[in-house]
Amino acid sequence: MDTITLTPAMPGHQAFLLALYTGTREDLAGLDCDGEGLQNLVRLQFKAQQQYYQAQFPLAAAQLVLLDDSPVGRIIVERGATELRLVDICLLPGFQRRGIGQRLLRLLMEQAAQAALPLRLSVLLDNPAQHLYQRLGFVAGAVAGIHLSMEWRGEQAQQTDAAVAGRSSG
Repeated sequence: MDTITLTPAMPGHQAFLLALYTGTREDLAGLDCDGEGLQNLVRLQFKAQQQYYQAQFPLAAAQLVLLDDSPVGRIIVERGATELRLVDICLLPGFQRRGIGQRLLRLLMEQAAQAALPLRLSVLLDNPAQHLYQRLGFVAGAVAGIHLSMEWRGEQAQQTDAAVAGRSSG
């Protein structure tokens, strides 16, 4: 089995992260832009995404996903007092549908269960990854625009919720 490791994303990884962003943006394929115009647009969108994540999830940690020591993706997780939040997970197209994302999700699920916290995420409504999340036990929540909120609760998180509910009702 391939070895998957995580390492903190550093400023020196920006070229890889931009290539990852560019390589996974299927929505840009149909744009009527020349090469340079498209590259500028992608750079602007990449920078805007980074700024959005930093503003919305200031405690989130971005890590590179390494497969046998080669970068193949990125994962951003915010570890809060009341939840683990999967902010984003992205793999190069050639490494999708190979079980890497599932292994990363199971690792997060294990961490959430140990901390007795729910694991939450938001996914695009048309993203096929929804099926993976559902198979792993994530439950669909509210729809906000083009995103669906999903949540996984391990046994310990459910017990913690029940204890909190019991204390508040007594």
